[in-house]
Amino acid sequence: MEYHRQLAVIILNWNNASDTIECLNSVLIATKNISSVVFVVDNGSEDNSTEQIRSWLKQQKIGFSHFRRKEKENFHSVLDYPGGLVCLLENQENLGFAKGNNVAIKFALHQFSVYFEKYLLLNNDTIVPSPGISHLLKATEIYPEFLVWTPVIVYADQKDKVWNAGGFLGRWGGRKYLAHKKHQNQLPSSGVRQITFITGCALLVDKSIWEKNLFLNEDFFFGEEDYFFSMQMKKLKIKMAVAFDAVIYHKVSSSIQQVSPKSSLPLLFIHFLNRTIDMKKWMSPMLFRIWKPGFMLHAAFNTWWKRWYSFSTMWQFTRLLELQSRNKIKVTKEDFFGVGELFKSKAK
Repeated sequence: MEYHRQLAVIILNWNNASDTIECLNSVLIATKNISSVVFVVDNGSEDNSTEQIRSWLKQQKIGFSHFRRKEKENFHSVLDYPGGLVCLLENQENLGFAKGNNVAIKFALHQFSVYFEKYLLLNNDTIVPSPGISHLLKATEIYPEFLVWTPVIVYADQKDKVWNAGGFLGRWGGRKYLAHKKHQNQLPSSGVRQITFITGCALLVDKSIWEKNLFLNEDFFFGEEDYFFSMQMKKLKIKMAVAFDAVIYHKVSSSIQQVSPKSSLPLLFIHFLNRTIDMKKWMSPMLFRIWKPGFMLHAAFNTWWKRWYSFSTMWQFTRLLELQSRNKIKVTKEDFFGVGELFKSKAK
């Protein structure tokens, strides 16, 4: 028998149980009076994350159920079918950000005995203050015309400084954050604003979006899924908004630094490769051929600026970006984890 809960919260973990536990604890406190289930997805961690999370849940005497993913979207039940506040989903490999979240969304939609109205995707390096989620849900009730929402996301170590409050898509593959790195008092303390770009760091989505099969794009192993999602919403005229009185904290780049702790060059390469392949999906072949050379120059300049890489490094960067984006239609796990070797000798 299917029964109703208002909210599904999804937290993706990879080799970072300590941040995930801190995030999970804040979410459980923030949802104490909200009918919800928290899905923690371990994305093929190699550091015993699942056992650390299980141990913490047992110590806190928090009810949970544990499922292991065997193949496709099927899970093998380790404990009794869900009866607790937390559902721990264990992938056997790192599926990437988009697919890792999609696994949990589809599980909640099709294999879980609960019917959810809203889905909140959270980075595991976020912390949710008590009123954050309730204010976000209240905004959805007051403004039902908006089906996708973000809170104001501030830096965890500078809680008066805005990291992201959504933003606006540009015409040529760009986007502009709203109040990025500005003092929070420069934003309204209440109310909402329509936006056209939204980050996957903290994303509240109405169930009707998933029912339209508008899941995160799995062509991108890490990054860009939020840009593609925003482009989808814009094309389909689905309204998105930021709720100014809903605030969460973000330890910016806490997770991604595990991949490239010494140099930003590999991650910048993946970012611009993602965007080039993404725009190929949205532009006509002729327009893409016109757009691409200018974007290559933009990517090179923005990578060089303030980092002062050598001419030979930037030549290699631009040449590889042009070559790899020529025939690719997706950026795979192998691309993501292999990029460090491409620039190993250039790392700073």
